[in-house]
Amino acid sequence: AFPSSRVTGWDVSSDAVALARENAESNGVRNVEFICGNILEQLPSERFDLIVSNPPYLSQTEYTQLEPELYHEPPNALTDGSDGLRFFRRYAEIFPSLLTDGGIFALECSDGQSRSVAALFGTRSVAICRDDYNVERFVVGCNGQLASVLPTFRLRKAAFVP
Repeated sequence: AFPSSRVTGWDVSSDAVALARENAESNGVRNVEFICGNILEQLPSERFDLIVSNPPYLSQTEYTQLEPELYHEPPNALTDGSDGLRFFRRYAEIFPSLLTDGGIFALECSDGQSRSVAALFGTRSVAICRDDYNVERFVVGCNGQLASVLPTFRLRKAAFVP
């Protein structure tokens, strides 16, 4: 869909990176590189125009109450082993060094968590967006001058077309 773009994918799981690499190859996606590591600990030297993240956002309590069919996922893909906010706390500290000026981030949150996540960004402008089930599911933010438009931002429709 965006042949001139460059995409970088991170995951702490080497199995997840291998599967993502395999999926990219089987779908003819060539403008992507994959890194096995923790972006919150190994900060990249380059900055990005867009960061989309589906981090482990379940609290340990929520994780232990999941439906049995969800336990096939590795635990660290679903929970931080604590209150579910560990990733978001660190990301709120470092996102200005990861994004270009005007760069945008979108973070997936659990049901009922988005307001706590948004509060971690303090006075910076963020928007809370709802999913198709009308659940406040995403926190979207911006680095720099465009941040002033976020209080009125609403995600109407988004698509990824391979």
